[in-house]
Amino acid sequence: MAQIQTGFFTHEIQLRRLDKLGDPLKAIGEVIDFEIFRPTLNSLLGVRAAGPGRPPWDRIMMFKILILQLVRGLSDEKLEFALIDSASAQRFVGLSPHDPVPDSRTVWLFRDTLAKCRLPGSDGDAEGAEGIDGARALFDMFRHELAAKGLLCREGRTVDAMIVEVPRQRNPKEENQEIKKGGVPGEWKKQPRKLAQKDTDARWTLKRGRAYYGYKNSIVGGNSDHFIHGYLVAPATAHDSKIIPDCYFQAAGGASTAYGDSAYTHKDIAARLSQAGIESRIHEQRLAGKEPDEGQKESNRVKSKVRARIEHRFGRMRMCLGGLAIRSIGFVRCRATLGMLNLVYNMMEYARLMRRGTRLA
Repeated sequence: MAQIQTGFFTHEIQLRRLDKLGDPLKAIGEVIDFEIFRPTLNSLLGVRAAGPGRPPWDRIMMFKILILQLVRGLSDEKLEFALIDSASAQRFVGLSPHDPVPDSRTVWLFRDTLAKCRLPGSDGDAEGAEGIDGARALFDMFRHELAAKGLLCREGRTVDAMIVEVPRQRNPKEENQEIKKGGVPGEWKKQPRKLAQKDTDARWTLKRGRAYYGYKNSIVGGNSDHFIHGYLVAPATAHDSKIIPDCYFQAAGGASTAYGDSAYTHKDIAARLSQAGIESRIHEQRLAGKEPDEGQKESNRVKSKVRARIEHRFGRMRMCLGGLAIRSIGFVRCRATLGMLNLVYNMMEYARLMRRGTRLA
């Protein structure tokens, strides 16, 4: 079999061809200086003192590898293959074709460590006394950068939640009943390896007659921008009205308005919005056995023109982020994965806006 001959400039020619086709990774890398994330990563992971042994992989490079994985929807094994095989992946993370790359186990350990890291949080934080997890700390840092540039809408916000599926569990009815009570089946405790593969935090739920197993990603977005301002993650059984990010109730100056579908029609939500000086434009709920009048229908139609914009964020996430493939097991890891997905979505939206604008540094 004849060997394929490569020249000195084969790699550069590949990259130029990729640029003509449009490389989303290059678009992100050109407008964001990832060094802005280093202080947050150091706060989360600590600063390792010099010592014997091989030095650790650069944290910014590992962080970029996690972004690459989410953009392309890759498993850890396929991610390692892409780092060796893909010219665009190598360019994004800062590797040459001849550099060594982290193996799949190293990537898994970095992602898992980041998911379990905590920073102290204030009393108003959604995580409470638990503190802020790594993904949220990075998300909040980037959100502050966007706000400092005046890119986040201040006039009004919309809230909505999306079900994100995880690998389904095929458990007997008795075991599922034990899990719903917050326990762990006794047989699983005797088999640590089996327990490690079981998600006892995800829940089944029904939506429009279809069963889903996983979690909910509840997000708040501005009415005149396309960014995600805040998020909360909860099991799929949680009602939308119970998992609203705190930023939804924070007036940002001016005449603030709050939109949402009829799932958010609740007196407690209305009271919190009123207390914050925010005008509620949540859809009017249809009462059982009673048809809404024409005035209510028209009011909801007008509100939908603004509220529907939050759905566009979910649509772009499904189309551009590897189909939202969540392979993590357990609430802590899935929360971190969804937090990273929300962060990467904001990065891609920023790249879309700033491709010809100012670099974020």
